[in-house]
Amino acid sequence: METIHEDDLECPNCHRISDKKYFIKHHSIPRQKGGSHSEKIILCQSCGQHLHNLYTNNVLKRDFNTLEKIINNPGMKKFGEWIGKRNIIRIKHTNKGGFHK
Repeated sequence: METIHEDDLECPNCHRISDKKYFIKHHSIPRQKGGSHSEKIILCQSCGQHLHNLYTNNVLKRDFNTLEKIINNPGMKKFGEWIGKRNIIRIKHTNKGGFHK
């Protein structure tokens, strides 16, 4: 059984638990679109990278500015289910929103 430490976090998208160093603070409104002081959403690096591979900053600002909208998106759900079954921290992302080990 895996030991959970006080520095561990759970990704709300893929539900993997890992050390907080493998997580990012995603701005609910991208910084490039005026969201420097916007709410921060904690995601694992893989889910955060996948989100940015799927959508432009304009789309993120307009359509994916809350955690609920992000984790209920079909592309993010599919990715979360896929990577949630893997015991890996980092994955390689393609430039077109694809992913593989």
